[in-house]
Amino acid sequence: MRSKDLETQLIERALSSLEERFGIDPDYFRSYHLFTRRNDVWCCTHQAGEVELPRIVRRGLRIARVFEHSVRPTTNAVQLFGHLVKRNRVDLDERETKRFLAGQTQDIHLPEVEGGECVTGVTDGFVVAFNMDFALGVGLLKGNKLKSQVPRSRRVIG
Repeated sequence: MRSKDLETQLIERALSSLEERFGIDPDYFRSYHLFTRRNDVWCCTHQAGEVELPRIVRRGLRIARVFEHSVRPTTNAVQLFGHLVKRNRVDLDERETKRFLAGQTQDIHLPEVEGGECVTGVTDGFVVAFNMDFALGVGLLKGNKLKSQVPRSRRVIG
């Protein structure tokens, strides 16, 4: 079992990363019960967090995976909390959205100013893909290549 200090550190690292990378205010999650399981951060209501049963397999919603060098929000989390994302959001047109939801990697156009810096402030790393202000999921951006991180089980083919 993980110590409370390690659990708190993992949660704080995840919330700090979500704030730094996506502009999501960590205080928003204070109204939820946050807990960890392995290197994942989960949230649920405070009432659900108080339930102690011997055979609970899973409760709540995984909001982030914490890796050694980064934190990746989950697809479920960005679809639910996407309205909070202020930075590193990529707006996709209909064609790009279909490719993203199919799990494909694609070249996207990011508006640039002189010197090659992106006008919208999007930087390489994890981004949240949007279509018409609806959060679709997480992508990995490197240059102009956007790699969909939509789980295979959630992909839309066709």
